[in-house]
Amino acid sequence: MPELYRTKPTLHPVLQWAAAGICAAAYFLCCLPSFHMIGKFAVQMTLSVLFSAGCTVVFFFILPRSLLVIGKGLSLFLCAMLCTAIAGQIVQQIRAGKLIGWVHTFFYDRPLTVAVVWAVAFVLLMALRLFSPQRDAYAIFRTDYVQFFKDASGVFLLFYVCVLIYCFLLQRRPGGESGMNLIPFSMILAYIGSMSYAYESVFYMIGNVLCFFPFGFFYRIRRRKSDRIRLILLPIVLSLLIEVSQILLGMGDFDVDDIIMNAFGFYFGYFLSFLCDKIREKRTAGEETTIFQAPSA
Repeated sequence: MPELYRTKPTLHPVLQWAAAGICAAAYFLCCLPSFHMIGKFAVQMTLSVLFSAGCTVVFFFILPRSLLVIGKGLSLFLCAMLCTAIAGQIVQQIRAGKLIGWVHTFFYDRPLTVAVVWAVAFVLLMALRLFSPQRDAYAIFRTDYVQFFKDASGVFLLFYVCVLIYCFLLQRRPGGESGMNLIPFSMILAYIGSMSYAYESVFYMIGNVLCFFPFGFFYRIRRRKSDRIRLILLPIVLSLLIEVSQILLGMGDFDVDDIIMNAFGFYFGYFLSFLCDKIREKRTAGEETTIFQAPSA
């Protein structure tokens, strides 16, 4: 690792941001093939994963202090995708001459593709940090990872909030008909058993789980000690509020299975954060208990 992670020469801050812009452009290009393959979910996700992994590996090896550059690059990438979606919607509005839904500009597969491209880079570097030896030779790598985590995760949380607003508000139109499902697992089993994993079915299942996954992951990082009752109820109550609001505003159906999948996603994200800490603690024999905070001197 010390030989692979180039620590000298360190790029000037201006050059760092310039290199970060190149990284962001590369990650942006990773999304374009998937954007033109709506309906081919497996191909979309496979291409996004492969392209993002390839770019991340190349950047890591060729750039000095690459974690600092990649973190900024991922931030610029997410900002660019948000700006592109907003600009695209404005163009759609002008062309239509009336208020139209965001579904035409940033449909479900697009934010998911963007999230996958970001997540592949993030997870690859997180895994490298997670399993790196606890030696002085890795000190610069550990320090740079702290900044990488702040840069990459900070803008991602903004992107995440925007996607939630889009999913639950912007792409829905109030005043429509609403239904209700109070039988647990009925819709889940129906999609698994009779829909043959159609495109919409896959997004229904995966989307509802992933919807609260980042919430659980980052919630534990920022609140490592939380009351168990609050931890159990938090995702259920929030998901319940979303489902109730959809009924009251006529913006969708109330589905108990959505609450189940949202809660599962939250708990899974929370558990993954917990698991990372346990792996790091075991890896370093208790010298380091987490990779999500600044390393001790």
